[in-house]
Amino acid sequence: MFGPEEAGGNFPPEDFARLAQARFANELSGFIITIATIYAAAFFTNP
Repeated sequence: MFGPEEAGGNFPPEDFARLAQARFANELSGFIITIATIYAAAFFTNP
């Protein structure tokens, strides 16, 4: 995660919080998809 100073420094805290929240939601959804794919693969390969 980059800090506000790397993004130009003049970035309102609410925008930074919204960006962090969106990034977290995106990573969380990717993690859930990965876990679901692993479970599906295990389910279909083990009779």
